[in-house]
Amino acid sequence: MNVIGITGIIGSGKSSVCEVFKIIGIPVFSADVESKKFLEDKAVIYQIQELFGEDVCNRDGNIDRKFLAEHVFNNRKKLMQLNSILHPRVKLRFDEWKNDNADQSYGIIEAAILFESGFNRFCDAVIVVDAPDELCIQRVIEREKCSIEAAKQRMKNQWNNTEKMKLADYILINDGKQSIINQVIQFNAKFKKQNV
Repeated sequence: MNVIGITGIIGSGKSSVCEVFKIIGIPVFSADVESKKFLEDKAVIYQIQELFGEDVCNRDGNIDRKFLAEHVFNNRKKLMQLNSILHPRVKLRFDEWKNDNADQSYGIIEAAILFESGFNRFCDAVIVVDAPDELCIQRVIEREKCSIEAAKQRMKNQWNNTEKMKLADYILINDGKQSIINQVIQFNAKFKKQNV
């Protein structure tokens, strides 16, 4: 199975693009979703507490995700330390997913920090989803219910799309004007034709 990485800055619409791939029958692995699942793992919670202190957990003993986000998105070193806990686990889960879908012609791995984490080295090709920064910020504010400053801070902790697009094999535009469905269908036909 070929692996296609999908990435883009926060708010670019990676998940929307991946939903279209799912609809046309392409398996999708979301590194971001899997990372969040690991935040419920007792061993991971313990390691995160060691890093951030006991305040990182709420009264129920679960990770306070808002607290965690506020601390990692303002501190690159802490973000890297958190990633060093989560990324090896996500990689193992990804390997299992890849084995489970070995009969497919290709599958998608969606990751906000595909290049930053080095996950792109497990991909045969990479798609970058691009959208104007202003639209991405607006989407983040609406989805996360955060301030414009918080949205911009999250963006700063990722490579910008100009950097990502230099390394991309394909670019999909999600500006609300061009049809994502048509772009995905065209990509699917082209990629399958090239990789028969």
